[in-house]
Amino acid sequence: STASVNIAWTAIPSLSIAITPSATSSKILVQYNVNIGMESGSHSGVGTGIYRDGTIISGAKGASLLTNQQATTTVAEHYNHGDGNVGIGIHSMSYLDSPNTESTITYQVYLFNASGSAFLAYVNRSQNDTTQLYITRGASTITVMEVAV
Repeated sequence: STASVNIAWTAIPSLSIAITPSATSSKILVQYNVNIGMESGSHSGVGTGIYRDGTIISGAKGASLLTNQQATTTVAEHYNHGDGNVGIGIHSMSYLDSPNTESTITYQVYLFNASGSAFLAYVNRSQNDTTQLYITRGASTITVMEVAV
C-alpha cells in the first residue's frame, strides 16, 4: 500500500526495471499490468503512468483537454462509496519508446491520485484484505524489450 497526496504522482517501488539499449536507434517496448485497489471514501480515484528515469513519458499519456484534467497513461478509476470489499482494477499499457541512448535507462510505473484528498492505494490487493474466499490478490508486472531498428 502507498499513501498518496491528492493530485500527485507516487512511484510503485517494486515496478521498476532497467535496460541498456545496444544502439541509440533501438526502441524499447514497455508493457505493464498493475492490480490496484483503493481505500474507500469520497471520490477515491487512481490512474497510472510510465516514467523513464524519473520523468513521465509525454508520448505515453493522454492529452489534458480541460483546465483541471490530468494527462495519465491509463484512465483513473473511481468509486464513491464505503465498500471495503471493492475489487481490484487492472491498469495495462504497452508503449514503444524511443529513448535515443546507449546508456542504462530505468522505467517505472507510478500511481496518480485523481481525487480531492489523500487516500491509500493498494497494489495487488483490495482495501479489505481478509481471509474471505471472495477477497483475491493479483500479480503486477513490468516488462521491457529492446527492439532493433
